[in-house]
Amino acid sequence: MNKIEFVKEKIPFTQVANGVLTDKRLSAKAKGLYAYLYSKPDGWDFAVERICLEMKDGRDSLQEGLRELEKYGFLT
Repeated sequence: MNKIEFVKEKIPFTQVANGVLTDKRLSAKAKGLYAYLYSKPDGWDFAVERICLEMKDGRDSLQEGLRELEKYGFLT
């Protein structure tokens, strides 16, 4: 595999616990969705319809990722 160049913005940023990112039970989709949700402010509308407005994935794909996070206790 070729070397991957990763561009990081200096700020703003979101810190995500390594435990989520290294949990082998979670798919890459679920990990990315967790980081996205964690970046939202308190009181943000976490409805699937709202999330769909900001994601390329469709409703079914997002619901699959959310169910995965719920299954392993990262979402209630």
